[in-house]
Amino acid sequence: RYKFVLCPLPHLLDARVRLEFPAYTGWAARDQALGEGITALVGTTIELRAKPNTPITSAVLESGGSTLATATIEQAATGGMMTLRWSPGQPGKASARVRLAHRLGREFSSREFSIDSIKDNPPEVEWLGAPPKELRMRPDDMLDMGYAITEDIGLAGVQLEVKPDRGDPAKLNMDMPPQAGKTTPPEWRGRVRQPLAGLLARWPQAREFKLRVVATDTLPPASGGPGSGASGWIVIRIDSGAESMARQNVAAGQADARQTIERAHQLVQQAGQKMDQNRHELRAENVPANARKEFAKAREQLTEAKDMLEKLADRMRESITAARAPEVAEAAKSTDKARQQLEDAPLRDTPEQRAEAAAAARESSAAAERQLEKLREKLQQDAPKIQDYAKLKEIEGKQREVARQAAQAAADVPPGTEASAKPDERVR
Repeated sequence: RYKFVLCPLPHLLDARVRLEFPAYTGWAARDQALGEGITALVGTTIELRAKPNTPITSAVLESGGSTLATATIEQAATGGMMTLRWSPGQPGKASARVRLAHRLGREFSSREFSIDSIKDNPPEVEWLGAPPKELRMRPDDMLDMGYAITEDIGLAGVQLEVKPDRGDPAKLNMDMPPQAGKTTPPEWRGRVRQPLAGLLARWPQAREFKLRVVATDTLPPASGGPGSGASGWIVIRIDSGAESMARQNVAAGQADARQTIERAHQLVQQAGQKMDQNRHELRAENVPANARKEFAKAREQLTEAKDMLEKLADRMRESITAARAPEVAEAAKSTDKARQQLEDAPLRDTPEQRAEAAAAARESSAAAERQLEKLREKLQQDAPKIQDYAKLKEIEGKQREVARQAAQAAADVPPGTEASAKPDERVR
């Protein structure tokens, strides 16, 4: 006479994950269900806890033929609790599985999931307002230019890197910029306000400077940090006969807005013409291939115009034409609305529905055209006021330079150390 004992195949119940992020991030630990996978920053301590449905003797986490962690088991008649702890050391995505050993001696693959280890990316830095790559500036003028830094974890420092045509390069420490709202990833925005007289005092033989903003993050050295990112270079040539930086900024901002709006208007207008020329084809039972192709080209033109206007609106927020940025953003929305309606038109079931959708798309594109035409007129009307503003900025710049020279004389400091961006003595 034999006695048979049936044991269930072991598997995990109520699998939960706790993420304990690296200390330098300042992030609080997070608990979540396991789901289909885990996404964590490199260096995060990951704890996986689950209840086996039946008692087990051991458990390991495997990935790519290697063992990532061996579990601790809290035994209980109902299965107990299994805990796995590990920390990904390299970025990358891999499949993992939990292998359970049954008390009768057999092993089973219980749970499979993905592990996506993400590295701490270095900061991304860019100049705002689409500045020219080369500027001619008077020696008594001041560079006044905005920049933006995008950093996923934390910002540690910002410097202005200077490479003169004569003399050793250096990095000048700058004040930390404020964080720009609650964006994802976080963004910081600031301005470089650097008197050229300060640079010339430190490098008196120089007649050309290459400048860029360099940002470092909070990644610790033990983890390969800090990460560093830089903007593009801007070349400044000293020219006593150059226009003031204020006037150059005004002229560049006006030209950028005018040219971009003109190009966007052309694209929207051309897209509208394609709609007009092919709208009757939508009344056919089957829309001809050539008409579909023309509608696709119109959508591409509307997409290009929308992208141009969105980027222009962002640039304008940091320029002399900032007051018109919301109107440019609205024109971008109208353009995108026309694109969406046009994309939907050929997909409608009946010729009547297709014609109705196409008419709506054409009306939206016409509205965008009108918005852009009004913007063009308003920019022309704004020109005298903007020139007055440039004059005021010139006066302010001269006053700042006089104040800087007076402060330097009063403090009796060595030449060059008074610059708005404080020198980092670690010259590179």
